[in-house]
This record gives sequence, C-alpha cells and structure tokens, in this order.
Amino acid sequence: MSSCQGNDYASPDFWDARFKDSEGMFDWYATYEELGDVFREFCPPPPSPAKPDQFQCTGHSGAETDEGDSVDSVLVVGCGNSAFSAELHAAGYRGITNIDISIAAVAKMESRFQDLGMQWQVMDATHMSFGDALFDVAVDKGTLDALMGGGSSGSETVKSMVAEVWRVLRPEGLFVLVSHNGTRLALLRAALQDAEAKEAPGAGHEAATSSGPRQRWRCLEMRRCRLSPQATLINVLRSKLQGRPLIEALRDPEILRQATIETKNALKRMQFLDAFRLFKARKKANARCSEDLSSEGSNEDADEEAKESPEEDKEDEKEPDNEGGGDHQRDAAGAKSAGASGDPRLQPYCWVYVLQKTWR
Repeated sequence: MSSCQGNDYASPDFWDARFKDSEGMFDWYATYEELGDVFREFCPPPPSPAKPDQFQCTGHSGAETDEGDSVDSVLVVGCGNSAFSAELHAAGYRGITNIDISIAAVAKMESRFQDLGMQWQVMDATHMSFGDALFDVAVDKGTLDALMGGGSSGSETVKSMVAEVWRVLRPEGLFVLVSHNGTRLALLRAALQDAEAKEAPGAGHEAATSSGPRQRWRCLEMRRCRLSPQATLINVLRSKLQGRPLIEALRDPEILRQATIETKNALKRMQFLDAFRLFKARKKANARCSEDLSSEGSNEDADEEAKESPEEDKEDEKEPDNEGGGDHQRDAAGAKSAGASGDPRLQPYCWVYVLQKTWR
C-alpha cells in the first residue's frame, strides 16, 4: 500500500492496526485457484526438469515455452496478509519479492513463510527503492483499488504506483492487475503519459513524448474472473448489511443463511460462465490447429500468422488519431458488465488485466 492523506486504505497506520491483531490470512478478490489459468497462459513458471515422455507447456503465443519465456522473478505489490505468494511458490514460481507499507503485515508473513525463500520488504509502492527493469512479472490484487478510495488525490497516487510498476518491470514484462473495476485501462495508460511529462518539466506532454519511444501498456488480456468463495460471501454480506459492520452478520443466523444460499448460487453462475469461456477458447485453438495442418507445406504461413493475430492486438498496434479511444471502448464494456446494481464490488467476479511493458 501507499501513504496518502485523507484515505484510510492508503495509510500505513490503518493497515498496521488491521494486521497487528490478525492471525489469519485473507485474499482480496481471488486466490491462485481462480487466477492460475491466467498465470499459466501468459507467464508460466520455470519448467521442472523434463521427463523423457513429458510435453513442454505453452505460453500465450502458442509456441513451446523454453526457459527464456518463463518467469524468473515476481513482484507482489501490497502483499498484506494474503497467501497468494505462497500459492505462487507452490505452483513453481521462484524469485518472489513481496512488498507492503505495513510493518505488521510484512513481519507476520515473513515469519509464516520463512522456509520458502521469498523476499519481504516494507516499501511504499509509489516510491519503490528497487532499480529499473528487475522483475519479469508484477502482481497487484487490491492495492490499486484501495488507493482509488482517496478521490482525486487517490487517482494521482495510483498513477505514481502504476508508473513505478512499469519502471521496475523488465522490457516486455507483465503487470497482472486484479481489480473490482472493469474500467481501469485509460487510467493505467494515462499514468505513463503523466510520468513522461514529469520527466521533462516545462516541456509539456506533447514535447516530452515526441522525441523518442513512448512508454506504453499493451493490453494482452482483460477478462472477468470469479471471486473466491470467501470474497463472494463477504460481498453478499455487505450488500445485506448496508454499511453496518460485518461482525453483525454473526449475530443474525437468518442473514448468514440467506447469504450462504446467494453465495452458492453466485459461484455456480460464475463457474458456468468460466466453463463456457474455456469451451470457446478450446474451440478456437482447435480451429487454429486445423488451419495449420491444412496449410502445412504451402507458402501461406504469413497469411496464417496474420489470421492468428487477435483483432484487438492489430488495433492496439495502430497509432489512432484519438489515442486512448480503444481504452475507453474497453472501459465502457467493463462498465456495462458491472450489472444492474451499479456497484461492481457486489458482483460475483473481478477483472483481470494482463498488461505488457512496451514502447511506441
């Protein structure tokens, strides 16, 4: 987390008080069980020593993944008291560094997972002490959303955090952002534009970005992901308590009963949507395999490769007259998907962004 006056969620004192007496663990939004397919697709861990009959895993490009494509270093931003880093370690990831602004959180988590060989540091995410281009992947689950609670000042703090994440990522490194909001793309890219303008004071934004390559987030993926059962239950309880403390739910068996039923229904609904999405993805992959087989030995490789390039990526590579227009279209789609409640925090899903550090 990061410090910002006027926003409790951005205050180290708030988080120290919260974590000091907390012995359990809590994951915002989702665990590795819900997010694992994203990591395996876009940023797989280093391969285990291969057995003679073992297939190589594949990355998001569809090509075989070798050691150069796998992840050797991961930064977890705002780790809190989450077990996510330990879940990443169990999935095969190494070189994991965890940062949080709360001294209490870092001390407790470092003690709990001291045998895993992960790094733990008390650090402000908006002013990291790391050098440039150190990490293959950066992960944020909830830190950006918490900072957004500070209104306009929170938005500026978020931009500082996003610019710092971009700085510490290696070229073509990935930022996996998990948020309750499907309208973050414009803000994420504006953060880089502001950072470039600040690096050239007095020159103005246009002059600061016209002399060379411009910092850019390339959006590889933006998808809905079901919440964990714990997070879903908490959201349902919040909707029923209408601002009252969650502890009151423990005193009302009827609220707990209703919330449990609604949580189960919400999880079933999202599991169905996930299964449908995976079915479509597999169908698309099978169609591509058929195209490859039918064109084998021909001179149409370049055409086939062009067919396999997502339309979103083609549009992303263009220099639009009104830069950011694509972001606003995606943000509008995310807002539309928020549902009739108007509050995305009450939905049984979160949003996952996979952003790549690039220039143009």
